[in-house]
Amino acid sequence: MSIHTEEWPHSCSVCGKGFARGSDLKTHMRIHTRERPHSCSVCGKGFARDSALTRHIRIHTGEQPHICSVCGKGLARDSDLTNHMSIHTEEWPHSCSVCGKGFARGSNSNSNSNTFIEVNTGHRPKNTQYTQILYNDIVAL
Repeated sequence: MSIHTEEWPHSCSVCGKGFARGSDLKTHMRIHTRERPHSCSVCGKGFARDSALTRHIRIHTGEQPHICSVCGKGLARDSDLTNHMSIHTEEWPHSCSVCGKGFARGSNSNSNSNTFIEVNTGHRPKNTQYTQILYNDIVAL
């Protein structure tokens, strides 16, 4: 009931964030300690959560267990499948505040705004991991 009552009996001593379960606090603390107890047996990369390691391993195995019911495309994560479905439904829940272009992911709409401003004004806004990719796409047009 913590979610509905907003009771968080376990709180982080570093940032104050609250948790319903002590195990969630323990996992959260890894953000601050940078502890990565789950390591990839192929490349050695470490992860704070075992679920993140499971998703990462799919990079090496090529496993794509989430299959699109429309086109059959396989994807590694369920969130990728949800975003992929926007292609078929043409529903774009996030849009660029500058040009109005729609995106399945909110982070892409923010990056498009940054890229749009840079290409049209010459001013480089906050750099994100997507900005350079989108910049290259727009310049190629």
